[in-house]
Amino acid sequence: MHGGGGVSNRWWGPRSDFPWEEDALRHVRDQMPRTDPYRAWQTFTFTARTGHVREVDLFAATRAGLFLVEIKSHPGRAINSGGTWIFHGHDRTRSFDNPLHLADLKCKQLREQLEWAAKELGLTRLRIPYIAPAVFLSAPDLRCEFDDVQKINVYGRDGAGTGLPGIWRGLLGGPPRGDLVPVSKQLHKLLTKIGVAGLRRHRRVGPFELAPKAFDAGPTWEDYLAENTALPGDQPRRIRVYLSELGATRDDRLSTRRAARREYLALQGISHEGIVQAEQFSDEHEAGPSIVFRHGAAWTRLDHFMAERGAELPVETRAEMVRQLGEALDHAHRRHLYHRALAARSVHVELDGRYPRLRICDWQVAARPDTSATSDTSLDAHIENSAGPYLAPEFGSREAEGAQLDVFGLGALTHLILTARPPAPDRRELAQRLGAEGALVPSAVDDAMSPAMDELVRRATALQPADRYESVRSFLDQLEAVEDELTAPDRADEPDLLEATRGATVAGWRIEKVLGKGSTAKALLVTRDGHERVLKVALSAAGRTRLEHEAAQLGRLGSPYIVRLVGGPHEIGDRTYLVLEQAGRQTLAQALKSQGRLTIDELQTLGGHLFQAVQYLEDEGVWHRDIKPDNLALKELPKKGRRLVLFDFSLADAADRNTHVGTPPYLDPFLGGDRRPVYDAAAERYAVAMTLHEMAGAELPAWGDGVVEPRLLPEGEQVPQLAEDSFDPLLRDRLVAFFRTALHRDPARRHASLTEMTLAWSDVFRDLDETLPATTAGTVGERAGTPEDARETAAALATEATPLVAAGLSARALSAALQQLGVSTVGELARIPATRVQRLRGVGLGPRNELQRRAREWRQQLAVAERSPESDVAVVTDLRRLGLDEVADRLPPKDADGIGSRVVRLLLALPDAEGRPSPVPPWAPHAEVAAYLEMDPSQVARLLGAARARWTKSARAVTALRATVLELLNAHGRVMEAGQLAAALLAARGCALDDPAARQAVAAACVRAAVETEEHLENPRLAKRRAHDRVLVAAVAEDDPSAPVEEELLDYAVELGARADRLVALPDAAAPLPSPAAVNRELSAVPRPEGMPPLSDTDLVSLAAGASRNAAATARLELYPRDLDPAKALTLAQAAGFLGGRGIEPGRLRERVLARFPELANLPEGSGDLRRLLQRELGVTVLVDGVGEDSRFVLRGRTLTGMSGGRPPLPGTGTRLGADTPADETWQRLRHAVERGGFLAVKAWADEAAAVRDALCTVPGVTVLHVADTFVAELRAIVTERGRPRWETVLAADSPDASPAARTGLARLVAEAFARIEERVRALDGTVLLHDPAPLGRYPGGLELLTRLRLAAGDPAERPDGLWLLCPMPDPRHDAAFDGHAVGAQGESEQVAVPSGFTSDLIRSM
Repeated sequence: MHGGGGVSNRWWGPRSDFPWEEDALRHVRDQMPRTDPYRAWQTFTFTARTGHVREVDLFAATRAGLFLVEIKSHPGRAINSGGTWIFHGHDRTRSFDNPLHLADLKCKQLREQLEWAAKELGLTRLRIPYIAPAVFLSAPDLRCEFDDVQKINVYGRDGAGTGLPGIWRGLLGGPPRGDLVPVSKQLHKLLTKIGVAGLRRHRRVGPFELAPKAFDAGPTWEDYLAENTALPGDQPRRIRVYLSELGATRDDRLSTRRAARREYLALQGISHEGIVQAEQFSDEHEAGPSIVFRHGAAWTRLDHFMAERGAELPVETRAEMVRQLGEALDHAHRRHLYHRALAARSVHVELDGRYPRLRICDWQVAARPDTSATSDTSLDAHIENSAGPYLAPEFGSREAEGAQLDVFGLGALTHLILTARPPAPDRRELAQRLGAEGALVPSAVDDAMSPAMDELVRRATALQPADRYESVRSFLDQLEAVEDELTAPDRADEPDLLEATRGATVAGWRIEKVLGKGSTAKALLVTRDGHERVLKVALSAAGRTRLEHEAAQLGRLGSPYIVRLVGGPHEIGDRTYLVLEQAGRQTLAQALKSQGRLTIDELQTLGGHLFQAVQYLEDEGVWHRDIKPDNLALKELPKKGRRLVLFDFSLADAADRNTHVGTPPYLDPFLGGDRRPVYDAAAERYAVAMTLHEMAGAELPAWGDGVVEPRLLPEGEQVPQLAEDSFDPLLRDRLVAFFRTALHRDPARRHASLTEMTLAWSDVFRDLDETLPATTAGTVGERAGTPEDARETAAALATEATPLVAAGLSARALSAALQQLGVSTVGELARIPATRVQRLRGVGLGPRNELQRRAREWRQQLAVAERSPESDVAVVTDLRRLGLDEVADRLPPKDADGIGSRVVRLLLALPDAEGRPSPVPPWAPHAEVAAYLEMDPSQVARLLGAARARWTKSARAVTALRATVLELLNAHGRVMEAGQLAAALLAARGCALDDPAARQAVAAACVRAAVETEEHLENPRLAKRRAHDRVLVAAVAEDDPSAPVEEELLDYAVELGARADRLVALPDAAAPLPSPAAVNRELSAVPRPEGMPPLSDTDLVSLAAGASRNAAATARLELYPRDLDPAKALTLAQAAGFLGGRGIEPGRLRERVLARFPELANLPEGSGDLRRLLQRELGVTVLVDGVGEDSRFVLRGRTLTGMSGGRPPLPGTGTRLGADTPADETWQRLRHAVERGGFLAVKAWADEAAAVRDALCTVPGVTVLHVADTFVAELRAIVTERGRPRWETVLAADSPDASPAARTGLARLVAEAFARIEERVRALDGTVLLHDPAPLGRYPGGLELLTRLRLAAGDPAERPDGLWLLCPMPDPRHDAAFDGHAVGAQGESEQVAVPSGFTSDLIRSM
């Protein structure tokens, strides 16, 4: 930075781009003395440790201290509403948050960086004093009327009469506070060291140019306004850049990227006018991953909007604003998306004339129930402080439900909208208000609030989640009561059908309820002539077309399981609507949410209804395309229970090739691409299976971590993670078997037909009553001839404490008692009134009668029932040789199903009876186990203490175990990592289990039991210490005073681990691994504790790896990072050498790599991913020889193409089975694309694009259009037809220097030319290939034209049938683009990368 101004040797920094800011700086500069310690730096940036690029207006050192000054210059009258500042100027009103809080954060971050710089420069005695924040409101004609709190550290222009103290006289020129000369003299050197710089001019993400300064920021992100410089007049965008801390680890950076992907992916498949759309995800920004959002130039944050205009809004408008938010949120919830951090800063307002339109944004902590959205970071990490007054009290808890968090946020925002006041200044005061009032009550701050308004907000914001509305839909139902108060009953004008509220009458239909609003239509419950109907009203012209198609479909259908079309399409004014029967008062989704999973009886019955509905549609040749619980109604039948009715056929006419329509996660994620380019029956059955899973468990299954697309998961993940624990225990195994087939990723492995699937579903419920009841001490010796006899015997011998599972109930009766009555013992059931049993919903008459009969019998016999004592004595002789599985069996208490046993099993991370791993990791702390069990940590500690006491006093097997552990430690230097100690213990004692993971888990449990027992003895012989995610164990030296104590051994192990981490911290991917000699040399250099003999080489390397954060050891005593790049691992394992001759099976190749690097974390498991890795990273052209389990990887011609100087192969261009070369594979893609239609971006290397274009011209069924030539020809034709202007005038207008009038005239000509091009393209038959599309990116309206044509190609009702766009690119491995403009291709199904050398092979193949 250079000096400037009159005190250039004491004032540094570039001139500000803003005259008002430069004038404010001059005001300070002119008053600053030219003596020590006065120095100042203006308009610069520095990078904080968090990764934020912080802009500083003024940093000054004066005799009064160090100051960081934020400059704002807004004229007029300034007032505040809480922490929101509002400036009423001459021409407009502006509002923003008090910037002092951000300035204070900048001060702390700058001081932290300066302290680091002083340390780096060796200025160890230099103390950086406190840096004080200040805000300078520099407008000369400002009149500040802030309250006293908001005036703190706020200053105005000296002598201007602003109502504020002057910036110089009141702050910077104040009396001295200590000797600042030494610090001031070093500041320039320190600032240079931390890399301060002038403000960045512009950065880019794709075609978008970012503003120099971020307009908003959060703890882990910054938001920039951006504009598309290649498309003048295009709508602005908001670009969110996710940041990682300086020096962040690779895992931290990956975590940040996952958070960014989470926000982007969460919004995919969500289309609603009230939710801000995420358009692109990009890694182009140097600071971190970024997301491009739609944004409006005049959009305002909701809290700022209410502060500015709240007082002037009619109450009817406020109620409509609340409804907009509720309907948008309800739309997201019905697609299983939950915002979880809804706040005023998360809502943007756009004025449509004088009518506010609200849009929800900031979905960075959003979650779907089938994802682990916050598994790698806390919610608070991404939330800015100003959101605090709107967040539910339980926000941040892992157990918090997304729906309840959103209901609270909606209620808090309703408080803001109705009263124009936030619920509280901050989260702390919100907690105080909730603690005092139990909920937010609007009338406490605004007397104009009605009781209905109070009730609406109170029930949404109750302190306890259980006291709130159960869903956003319930909130909207109550909102109708508020709207009823506001709706005049005698309105003369008939309301718009879309805006009509409850009680209004339109064309004879009385509106009873707003059922919901989707992306194309709004549903209203109406009555006329005593009949209830549902009106489905189109929202737009596109929605009108959808309704017409839906009516055509429903008009020819007739089934009791399909909603009936009563009439339509009809029109009222310019509104189009259908009249449908009311399918049911409640949807299946609402029932599952409120009641949980279905009972066995109702699961069988309603599941059968679903199959009958889908079978009927299949017979009629119709695919619904959107089967899910939200589109299934529960129709009440008099004395016959309930019937499932399928509705919403708006997608039934979607084109088969449009594989993206539908609702994730019910939409088959493996649809699309080459194998399944069109919608098929397997996809319809997949949606049925997902719906059945939700009916059976009230939860959805999950693929992977919910962030990675299922199709990108390793081939080894064949089925999603089922919600097995949520299934009825009596059906669990059968349901798991059914869903493992129905939801298999490979359609060929699923049920072959709907009939086969229906039969498999029936088998789930077959012979349920053949299962014998569990035995008790009283029945274990009884023998019964049939299951019925066994149940009768069990019932006769039951006592009051007998569990119902052992009391002789049939499966259906037992399910009803456990799930709906909530009882678990005979005594509890006997006390249930018979009338309550008789009223059970969803339970057949047989099970209800059985429950009543058994309860009556038990009430009569309980008085004489006796309880048999139980005993369990084990005799063991040779405890020193007892297998670890036998030892582990003795560790939990005998109450196998009791809480004590569960706690101990979880603390020890014991596998279950089936060998499945524990849900909590080994050595989990008490708090983690308590959280899993939803109990107090002190109770976990108490139960563990009881277990320790038993292990110490009466478990002789544990005493022998402790002796073995001590022997092993003493043999290996007295200190080991717990996992390595467990492996040694396993080798010494053995284990009868077969599964290696289960054997290791049992051994680890035994080690923890031994350590836990020893640690709490009076003279313990074992000690432990946690190091990163590992545990170190040391033996106490009992009889040798010269030996090091255990703490010294543990310190030594930690230092070895740190040295190992440094050894494997490779500077780049090309750096070699440290050799065994280097490893031994470096580790041996770590000082041993005095009196400790040297460790053996194997123990030394093993201990170092075990105590490290990221190091692992090979059999060769090398060290390598556990997150070693898999490409590097393949190279080091000489993978290419195994591909010669007959090649090698993919599984064997993976085994060889893992034999070299056993703890390698990220080696692909699937053969396809492994092959792509070989081709992409190693440049090895791999062919597949054979099929299925006999397939082998072999080299093509035994050449390494990556070493010949050619460009790397494209991802996905490795040959598949049935394709000889990448060119053949591409040809197959193109041929299928012609057949199915739709949009396809053809990506080619830029220098080969002309040859690719010529080759594509020969593809049958493809018509070619040269966009640039056609555009020029149409412009010339328009000019010729009109006779003006001259062509030279048109060319002159196409210049940045042209006059505004000339550019406006050119824009009109361009618009007409584009219209003619669109007509020409839509008139062509077959598939249209667009090439040389430069005008589409250069001129306004071009990209919009491309979007319209792309969408038209995916709609069977529009032309063209297919659209291809040739995209010459520097590197076709990236997403499709031309001239820097993203095409917007949706996944791999809409883009294909042409491999190098494709054209000659393609022409030969044709």
